Amino acid sequence: VWCALGQAYQHIGNDAAALTAYDQAIDADAKHAEAYNNRGVLRYTQGDKAGAAQDFRTAFREAPDHQSAHFNRGFLYEQEEELERADLAYHRQTTSDPNSGSAYLRLAHLASRRGDEHEAAAKRQDAINAYQRLIKQNPDHHHEAYANLGDLYLELDDYDKAGACFTKQLEINPKYPQLHNKLGHVYFWQQEYAHAIASYEKQLALDEHDSFAYINLAGACRQAKQYDKALGALIRHLQHVNPKDAAAYYAMGDIYYEQERYDEAIP
Repeated sequence: VWCALGQAYQHIGNDAAALTAYDQAIDADAKHAEAYNNRGVLRYTQGDKAGAAQDFRTAFREAPDHQSAHFNRGFLYEQEEELERADLAYHRQTTSDPNSGSAYLRLAHLASRRGDEHEAAAKRQDAINAYQRLIKQNPDHHHEAYANLGDLYLELDDYDKAGACFTKQLEINPKYPQLHNKLGHVYFWQQEYAHAIASYEKQLALDEHDSFAYINLAGACRQAKQYDKALGALIRHLQHVNPKDAAAYYAMGDIYYEQERYDEAIP
């Protein structure tokens, strides 16, 4: 029950509640491979690679035949710089699950590390194809496939396709703050600053403590020459999130300088 609850929270973007639910599942059953695996994935997306590796190691020990077992082994090998073994594990994952776009992306990353950009490009296309197959199978509910595909298109600077993925994902899950953040990035790089501003504001309406959202909002407002609004975003960030953020003070100084408000640029 706790694991299913964690998956539900993760689906709507409540990562903190999802982590708590997975912790509860593991407390109730120390051999719950699915909970370890899901918590590992969540930790990895949050940048906690050491915690993810520990969870994946436990999940593999408890269930070596789990559907993501080969991917998890590949991840562990990659963290330990055993790249040939990682490559083999990721290939085994794509053999057992041809729709494992994440495994294709790790293979692309390993190919880039070897300097084989032709192979890397081919694996990225394999990942695109895998995510598209998943979406075709269930177009209205494949939240993660849209997210991963959008991230990949964003990495490839294909902003139109990235935006289409994030927009569709928002139709499925409109209250996920990071989706508005990603869509804001798309609009920003397309120089559609009014849309970028609207996206970052929607993100802040859902999570007013996200420091990067204030910085991104200020950047978009500055590009749109809405200087007072940009300064307001930075001031709110300093007042409510991080009063010692040097980057925010530096950005404010830049905005004052750009407006020739030199006395305020150098307090």
